[in-house]
Amino acid sequence: MINHLLRLCLLAMLLIACEETIVPPETADPFAYEILRSPSQLNIKNPTLYELRVRTSHPAGPAGVESVIMEFFGADQVTLLQSIELLDDGEGNGSGSRDVVARDGVFSNIVLSDSNVFEEGDIFWQVTVDGGSEGQIQGVPFRIRALFNSAPEILSFTIPDTLFSGEGTTISAQIQDTDGTDNLAGVSFSVLRDEVPLKGFNLLQTAIIDSITAEYQLPLDSSFAAGLKGDYEAVLFASDIPGTSENVSELNLFIENEPPVIKAIGLRNSLQLPSVGSDTLHVKCRIDDEQGLLDVADVTFTVTLIGGNTSDPIAMFDDGNSSISDNGDLRAADGQYSQVVSIAATNQAGPYVFEFSATDKAGNTAATVNDTLVVN
Repeated sequence: MINHLLRLCLLAMLLIACEETIVPPETADPFAYEILRSPSQLNIKNPTLYELRVRTSHPAGPAGVESVIMEFFGADQVTLLQSIELLDDGEGNGSGSRDVVARDGVFSNIVLSDSNVFEEGDIFWQVTVDGGSEGQIQGVPFRIRALFNSAPEILSFTIPDTLFSGEGTTISAQIQDTDGTDNLAGVSFSVLRDEVPLKGFNLLQTAIIDSITAEYQLPLDSSFAAGLKGDYEAVLFASDIPGTSENVSELNLFIENEPPVIKAIGLRNSLQLPSVGSDTLHVKCRIDDEQGLLDVADVTFTVTLIGGNTSDPIAMFDDGNSSISDNGDLRAADGQYSQVVSIAATNQAGPYVFEFSATDKAGNTAATVNDTLVVN
């Protein structure tokens, strides 16, 4: 009887082990597309190249898409103005399509805003994707404007020739666009040295003066100068939606940057050597910088036994790692720098001088500050 039951159990286990696992087939990508880049306006006053980009998907992969065509129509949505084939060729064979990666399903090309092709006013563009066996997808027509667009003009601006250490300022500009203030895209301010951009900010539109003139402003506090010091070039750049722009460059700008200041040393006056093993000593100091704490590059201290050797620089941190096993800093970015050092029973007794140093990102060095600890 027992042997019979064992045979039944073994048979059941064998059947379970041999049972076929049904794995659902992988779902193929649908035949679809999405617009990645297309113009919202065409500036036909100054012929401009605009990028066209469409991402496709197909059950057979990128190779299943046979063509992607973008057509531009007149205001009647019937008169064909231009037909452009988008390519997935990685700009191979010098096609000029501006496609980045070949056969990745992203089709690209460019359109030139030629006034011989496009007239001022409403025009429409439409995408048709040929998926071979999957048929075609024809998108809905999108309306855009063809404009004899004028570049925005910077009527006036206020930028000081010197940014003083620890002081803020406000940069302001009046921008005029004869195509209307709603045609303005924005105004930016950049600082360069040797034509290399170092920092850039966008001004905020603060007032509409009239239908074609707007005012922009950018408040800057002293932290703007973090890492900057000396002579620079400033560029004020105004742009509009079609991408036509007007800029003012090579404005001389001098930026002051004062060194950090070491303040409020936190160090015990005396310390008893442990009889065995080691103990810890929490060392602290406060740093001020007229350009803000983001301007501080490093804070260190050295330890010298009077009449003896000097240690290598020991780094201090303002990162909020409060554990004694780390550096003992309580709050990040509050200007209080900390470090925890170990005092061993084998250390020599005597007076030790702690010398604190700090540098900033502009290369300034703080005046060193000393304090003394007596180890008994």
